[in-house]
Amino acid sequence: TINNLPNPAQDWLTLEAWQDVQYISANIPVFEGFAEEFKKNVPHYKEYFDSREPHRLKLHGKWKDATPLQNLIVLRCLRLDKLLEGVQDFSALFMGETYIVAPPFNLADSFRDSENFTPLIFVLSAGADPMDELMKFADAMKMSKKLHSISLGQGQGRKAELMIQEGIERGSWVLLQNCHLAVTWMPTLEATVE
Repeated sequence: TINNLPNPAQDWLTLEAWQDVQYISANIPVFEGFAEEFKKNVPHYKEYFDSREPHRLKLHGKWKDATPLQNLIVLRCLRLDKLLEGVQDFSALFMGETYIVAPPFNLADSFRDSENFTPLIFVLSAGADPMDELMKFADAMKMSKKLHSISLGQGQGRKAELMIQEGIERGSWVLLQNCHLAVTWMPTLEATVE
């Protein structure tokens, strides 16, 4: 249940966030009285709200020694946008940095784990471009003259098929870029790979 108390900070606290504060105050025993605490200490929670790292700040009053999980609950109420960072800190605290830091990509290791009939597939985030690293690796493997690339898109499927066939026959590498632009051609690629 939620007590429909008036929002004490309407100029910066959304109605949804205030309802969440009231919800934890009414439904989670350790947070009993938290909504009243919040109302009495709006300046503290405004500072919390405005912080670039609210997930690393202490709460106020009897919650200043809140557990990491309790801090996440308040963070979820007040700064949902920082919850991921809070969960990362929580995970690092209890399980170690290993679980939150992505290992650096190593093309040589990936290549060693692959076989000549198994393609390496790179799923990239926006703006990522592994081309320089791939070119350096091709040079190191003495394959730079046997590396062929094509940017997929309208009408490029047939050309890509021919490049793949040539790669199979001559032992060259084929780089297919922008596969997301050739979704309808992907079943053909899958059949070719199999």
